[in-house]
Amino acid sequence: MEPLIVIAALGVASIMAAKKAKQWYDGAALERRVAALNRNHAAHVEQQLRARQQQARQEHQRLNQLYARMQTALLQLDQAPDFQRAASVALQARDVSSQYRQHQFLRFRPVLIQHFTRRLTAGEDEQRLSTSLTALVQALGMADFEAQYIEAEARRRMPRPIAPQAESYEEQLRRLQTDHDQREATLRSLPGLDEEMREQLLEAEQTRFRDSLLALEAEPRGSAHVEAPMVSEPPL
Repeated sequence: MEPLIVIAALGVASIMAAKKAKQWYDGAALERRVAALNRNHAAHVEQQLRARQQQARQEHQRLNQLYARMQTALLQLDQAPDFQRAASVALQARDVSSQYRQHQFLRFRPVLIQHFTRRLTAGEDEQRLSTSLTALVQALGMADFEAQYIEAEARRRMPRPIAPQAESYEEQLRRLQTDHDQREATLRSLPGLDEEMREQLLEAEQTRFRDSLLALEAEPRGSAHVEAPMVSEPPL
């Protein structure tokens, strides 16, 4: 009887050992599978990260090229009869940050005034100059009235052929106030404008309006309207 008990005990022990071995093997296999999945996931994440980094480098390079082309077009403005070429290149660079484009506008503003004066003096079509200048100013991220500022300043550098029709003091005052309100509202609502630059332009507009009022007060009543000074170039 005892040998049978021993044999049975050994059989049970063998079964238990086999179950433990199977459990260990299954656990080790599971760990290997989990490790393999982790390695695959890590490799996939790394591959995605490298792909995003490559895309970011390519996008950065593309934007730099667009920015360089826009700057070159502005530098070569004196080689064009109007502003159409520069406006086209600036429009293609619309993906460049509006802050960078606005800084280019401020940098090249004196050049735009000079070019408008020179081409208008040379007999270039006035409407084409105005239209292409407005397109360029808008492509550089600025409000279209900035083109009107430039055009007016350019015209002041030319001899006045005929004095404008006289306006009454009240008419001039209403016109100045309406013009100031419209320009200020446009500056406040202009999307994509750097806040620091917005404040500079608003301050410049306040200065322009104040100077216009002072100039109006200095005029004899009933004299012909004298065009108000335009916005001075704000610092970057």
